[in-house]
Amino acid sequence: MNPLEWLLSQVASINLKYQKIEEAAKTSFNIFAVLRADADEVRLHSNFIAELLDPRGSHKLGDLFQILFFETLDGPQQSHQAFPVVQREVSGTHGRIDILMRGKCSGLVIENKIYAPDPPKQLQRYYEFLKSRYPQGKRRLLYLTLFGTPPSNESRGNVPRTEIEPISYSRDILNWLERCAQASYQIPHLRESLIQYISLVKKLTGQTISEDHKMEITNLLLEGDHLESALTLENALTEAKIEVQRLVWQDLLQELSLKGYVFNPVDNVFTKKDLASYCKNFYAPQKRAKNYGIEYKVADYDDYSVHLHLSVDHNLCYGFTAAKRNERGEYVRGPYAQEVTRLHPWLQDVIAWLTEWKGIPGNGWAFAWRHTDPRVNFRNFHEAYAAKLANPDERKKWVGEVTAELIRLIVQFRAEEAKIANERPNVDEPLLTEDPVSSTLGM
Repeated sequence: MNPLEWLLSQVASINLKYQKIEEAAKTSFNIFAVLRADADEVRLHSNFIAELLDPRGSHKLGDLFQILFFETLDGPQQSHQAFPVVQREVSGTHGRIDILMRGKCSGLVIENKIYAPDPPKQLQRYYEFLKSRYPQGKRRLLYLTLFGTPPSNESRGNVPRTEIEPISYSRDILNWLERCAQASYQIPHLRESLIQYISLVKKLTGQTISEDHKMEITNLLLEGDHLESALTLENALTEAKIEVQRLVWQDLLQELSLKGYVFNPVDNVFTKKDLASYCKNFYAPQKRAKNYGIEYKVADYDDYSVHLHLSVDHNLCYGFTAAKRNERGEYVRGPYAQEVTRLHPWLQDVIAWLTEWKGIPGNGWAFAWRHTDPRVNFRNFHEAYAAKLANPDERKKWVGEVTAELIRLIVQFRAEEAKIANERPNVDEPLLTEDPVSSTLGM
């Protein structure tokens, strides 16, 4: 056994030890993951964060958590504006704001992004809303993501970068939550709720390893030449991630084709692409590839079509999306949506079925979508199932399950489409203005 193989075997032994300690010490039950999808931005995370920030929240601690929030972001020495009103999902011409905090002469918006994509000019609309509502007051626009990633230029629009504050779950929210838990130590039910939510945030941000666990691996690496051996893994790990993702796409396309469903490898607007190059660019430090994947046309409506699309941003997700002349665009909501439903009004009924499918409601690009189950996060291999797909047997099992789900949805969509079409009158058939028999006989 060479030094690197020995080192890996030792790390595996340490990991197994702490896995058994964790299993013996606590249950994996988490009330948040049970009641809501653990990455549900609006119904879970935005609601919970807003409840803590609200001075009138059910925690009954007034503005304590709000004060701790701003101390975490700005430091305890800074003066903090009070926001007595905290609202969730505030809709209007600006769109739908996840969290809006309102003071006498100030406003703050929190845009919460875990995995959902950025709609065009979303943050620009929120910024213009704050400017119009508080022209002379203070205003802040916080962009909350797992790791503090800045917003896309498409979403930012013409807003100066300095006017948007990226914050993270991995650092800012986690530090704030831990301070909230300490402050509520005398309220057991609140403290335990916070501890469970902290566990969920750590899971989403790949921070589930304990301090003792990290220290034991650190001490191992500091022995002899072990660190030098470990450094050889850095580049190889990225290449391994690229290869795992490439194999997943390859095996999925092959399995779907064997079942009689030929999916196309495409970029985010359905231009046919080589997925291998996208897998490599997915891990590039800048201008990372995203929202690429595979698609299958399930229905045609003249220039428009509906497609089943499996794609990757961080997680793999799949759902129904729309295209015009086979080019994907914002045809579900936005300027082109009315055109689609005017030309094909009965498509509204199929869309209604999609909401009953219980997918997450889409943005302008998708009717509805879901994460794969188990969830696969190719950005963060620590989370969930991604690393397991390196194992051929695990990958074969997962590919088989996803293939069966995609085919089931195609069949179900077409059955629903046919049922609705049969129940409607043929609106394309011209109305008769005279007796058909008399007309035929020339009378």
